[in-house]
Amino acid sequence: FRLIGRRITLQTRFIVQQSLGQQGASGVLNLALYVLGITLAIEAAGALLLWLRWRATLPDGEALWYAIFHAISSYCNAGFDLFSGTDQGVLFGYGTDWFTLTVMGLLITVGGFGITILYDLWSYPADRNLSINTRLTVVLTVALTVVGFLIFMADASLHQNVMSGKGMMERASVGLFTVVSARTAGLTIVPLEQLNDATQMMILLWMFVGGAPASMAGGVTLSTVGVLVISVFATVRGLNTASAFGRTIPFETIAKAVAVMTVSTLLVTALTLFLSLRHEGNLFDVAFEVVSAFANAGYSLNFTGNLDSVGRYVIAFAMFWGRLGPLTIVVALAQRQQPTLIHYPEEPVILG
Repeated sequence: FRLIGRRITLQTRFIVQQSLGQQGASGVLNLALYVLGITLAIEAAGALLLWLRWRATLPDGEALWYAIFHAISSYCNAGFDLFSGTDQGVLFGYGTDWFTLTVMGLLITVGGFGITILYDLWSYPADRNLSINTRLTVVLTVALTVVGFLIFMADASLHQNVMSGKGMMERASVGLFTVVSARTAGLTIVPLEQLNDATQMMILLWMFVGGAPASMAGGVTLSTVGVLVISVFATVRGLNTASAFGRTIPFETIAKAVAVMTVSTLLVTALTLFLSLRHEGNLFDVAFEVVSAFANAGYSLNFTGNLDSVGRYVIAFAMFWGRLGPLTIVVALAQRQQPTLIHYPEEPVILG
């Protein structure tokens, strides 16, 4: 807001509080302290588990450093990996270790949930209540993980790819981690360009969806997709309200979800077309690169090296937009809403 010359008004503070699920300024302060504490605790627990596993094959000091780095990278959905290109590379060692993949996968998932949802889950035993945002996020996380895992396993079984000839347990562990990491974490344990089209398309869609709002993940967010799905089902059933888990979703929320999805889709499409005009290459590879940047995933089908300086600026812009969030930018740039004094008569528009 400061960069674009706008004051952080009381209304803006209310928007921030609402996005974080808080009711007042004191709630925001308490949440900030909670964020710091729970983040350090989760990353420390993950680092300890990884260190206990890796110290058997690495010197204690080196194992500790690697454990801390990869715990933070996993929880923050950063996608950085210190093993790539070394003799201990993920593909040659820990990439098939179920314990390592489980710990890092859990860190990725927890980071993709976000602090407000973790706080909601932590408080559930006491108040026996979960917000609709938490319920949507958990349900969609499980659904996307299961569906993505089935697609990965089916594709590996029906077609020849990098996982062909591997044992069932290795396929399962690699497949599950790949699906979990696809939603903006960006950690790779198999060459993505050697996967089949169906799996690559699944990864692209999962990256676009991303994780929860106010989390470490990017994308259009699970809640946006969830609200749109609920709204579509309500429309198909002939209902004039969209509801789920015993709660009715306000029209304003549905309108914001439509705006986020529309702006994000148009942005990704425009940037993909622009890059495809400037660079030779497969259109899917270009789209994969743009969606990966928008979701802050860091994946690539070996197309990044083809970008010129303008192309790199375009990808950087997509990263900035995706990290800041489409809704945040739309709200920040929007003019202050004025009360509508004139209401024109309604007239239906033919659809379909």
